[in-house]
Amino acid sequence: MTWSQYQLRDLADSIDYGVSESAVDRPVGPKFLRITDIQDDQVNWNSVPYCKSSEQKLRAARLRKGDIVFARTGATTGKSFLIRECPDNAIFASYLIRVRAAPSVEPAFLAHFFRSETYWQQISATAVGAAQPGINATKLGQLKIPLPPLAEQKRIAVILDQADKLLRKRQRALVRLNQLGQAIFIEMFGDPKSNPKGWKTARLGDLCDVGSSKRVFVEEFVERGVPFYRGTEVGKLAAGENIEPDLFIAPEHYDSLISQSGKPAMGDLLLPSICHDGRIWKVDSPKPFYFKDGRVLWIKAHQAEIESEYLRRYLQNRFLFDYASIASGTTFAELKIVNLKSLAVLNPPRELQVKFSSRISTIEALQQGENQAHSHVSSLFASLQHRAFRGEL
Repeated sequence: MTWSQYQLRDLADSIDYGVSESAVDRPVGPKFLRITDIQDDQVNWNSVPYCKSSEQKLRAARLRKGDIVFARTGATTGKSFLIRECPDNAIFASYLIRVRAAPSVEPAFLAHFFRSETYWQQISATAVGAAQPGINATKLGQLKIPLPPLAEQKRIAVILDQADKLLRKRQRALVRLNQLGQAIFIEMFGDPKSNPKGWKTARLGDLCDVGSSKRVFVEEFVERGVPFYRGTEVGKLAAGENIEPDLFIAPEHYDSLISQSGKPAMGDLLLPSICHDGRIWKVDSPKPFYFKDGRVLWIKAHQAEIESEYLRRYLQNRFLFDYASIASGTTFAELKIVNLKSLAVLNPPRELQVKFSSRISTIEALQQGENQAHSHVSSLFASLQHRAFRGEL
């Protein structure tokens, strides 16, 4: 079924910028929604700060149920959020754009379109600015949107809402399993920074080889061959995601590189140099690959000194709660080889580390199953989105 296409400005009552205010620590006043208050497509309004605002600004920027807000700039440019509930006196920040749908448009239908591949293709072409891409109300209003009758919009929104709930359920299960692994670590070893159990410490460089790879130049990439991983791919592998490499080097070049630098073995740790979220991949496949120098760091644990899985979890906990004191850099807090080598790590008895790894392996088996289920549900959701906005549901 072919639907008519409309520009967003023809489907919206208004497309507006927010207001410039300062969040204040006070018990009354308008709630002031910022992009940082939107986490995992949720807003905890109890934690959103108050602000001082004139009546004029309050009228202009007041949020209500059914509004959709967009991030204007930065890493989240174009990301949107549907306001399903909010206080009566909530307003939004100037680096957000609010779209208020016309009465003939179902907000949830629009919100799902703004998560679709079709939308992101348009927004990527629309975003302006090389250093920090951004969007504006004019460009947003020019987006082309396929629109069925209102009753069909609501039917599609209900189907996609149900699929989205299932997807989020899988995501929450993965989060809980990861939290369980962290809880077991704390139970067995205590806080990795304060060391309440008094374990011996050692420099990471004395327990492991810490380094990176040989430089690979742009002109050395080929269409097919040995996969080449950047920090992005390594981070996804650490999160248990499937990846489709898009960079490759020739097998003979790979052989030349590893003859000089060696290659990661199963059990070695690889991590993006920007690793504040603790995404550390323990190599789990013998298949050949190579990785970007400097942007991916390589830790080869001496198994007689420290157990690889224990070290991975230890570093995850340190990075999650103490990253700023380990990383360096004014623009991006980045891990350096020298910083990692000098990092003092807890080194409890190895038999305890092995016991911990055994307990974690059970959790990882569950995580693998959940990752597969999540991947399946994600594929189904993407397929539903694609069919929905082609009029095939």
